[in-house]
Amino acid sequence: PRLHRSSSSVSIVLIDSSHNGYGMVAGNTSPLSYHPDNGFIIAYRQWVPGDPTKSGYLGAAFSENGQTFETYSHLNIDEPAETMGRYPSAVAGTDYPYIVWNEYTQTGTGGGLYGGRPFYSWDEFYYGGGSFFSPPVDINNGCSPSPCDPPDNWVGSVSLAHDGTTPVLNAAYSQWSNSQKESSGNRWLYHSNKNVSGYFSFDNPIMLFDEADFMEEGFTSNVVIDINEIGVGYAVVSSYFKGQSPDSSHTLMIRKTNDYGESWSGENG
Repeated sequence: PRLHRSSSSVSIVLIDSSHNGYGMVAGNTSPLSYHPDNGFIIAYRQWVPGDPTKSGYLGAAFSENGQTFETYSHLNIDEPAETMGRYPSAVAGTDYPYIVWNEYTQTGTGGGLYGGRPFYSWDEFYYGGGSFFSPPVDINNGCSPSPCDPPDNWVGSVSLAHDGTTPVLNAAYSQWSNSQKESSGNRWLYHSNKNVSGYFSFDNPIMLFDEADFMEEGFTSNVVIDINEIGVGYAVVSSYFKGQSPDSSHTLMIRKTNDYGESWSGENG
């Protein structure tokens, strides 16, 4: 037998109720984010008593101290979203908290077989303000007009850094299907180029990883991205290179940025 000694303690707080909240255990998302000057922001799929069978409502919660939380409901209203929110992430900026996710669109606006369409919102009244921007904003410029191009973006990995005083948001998504039918290994990046009072505008999508480089049949993982405060970061998937033996070549594919996600290594293959 072993005796474990610890001087630490744990407090467990009930924040809210989630309905089918599996996105919180996906390694690509960041459902909890913390800013040392502001506190905690959390994103999750929310259980709404008035519509108890639906699992696509998105909620958020804010706390200065991690013990007392204020919750916010139904961030993804019906238009242009469809209250079919999936895989939400929270990111804590210097001034504003952001919620980023994708919708499982049923009307085809997201394009592709599964209709994934990336969105974000932010609290316009800063932390604890309780006024998340509505309607939610498209991240993909190719969604105006719909259907989105590139289509079917799911499982976003989000990173927020600050270039001086300007926040820079990078959101990397996996293309779950092409515009026809089969799965895709394409992984896309959405890089912000401006922020005005919390509102981000984005460059056109960058293909970080091209399915033409990889073995077919769905061996490529979802993408993960992280960029630090001096602009250095990485995007990573695991896959097989095309033409390699699947017995020995499942490995990490890595691209690097030195400028907050504006450009990436590996443009020549």
